[in-house]
Amino acid sequence: WRPSLQRLVGPARPNESCEDFCTRSGQRCVAKELAFINQCNFLRTHFSCEAGCGQNLGADLPCYVTSSKRDTSRQCLTTDAAPTCSGKHPDTQRLCACVP
Repeated sequence: WRPSLQRLVGPARPNESCEDFCTRSGQRCVAKELAFINQCNFLRTHFSCEAGCGQNLGADLPCYVTSSKRDTSRQCLTTDAAPTCSGKHPDTQRLCACVP
């Protein structure tokens, strides 16, 4: 499997899934594409990651933690688990990959 050359990578709104972001962008989310952007260097191109990068578990990863109430506040988070298109959380902003 190789990443799509037509892939659109971009930040979703807080509490927005990649499914919703891709639909809003006129495209669709493919979970395999998320695995390619599940890296700190991709997150840093779209978010400031002021508190650095870390690993965590959750359906809303890869993401940037927007809430100041979280111990991971202002961190960019990746996961060892397979990313999903449907995950979202009110305290995070997802990085999404969409294809036509």
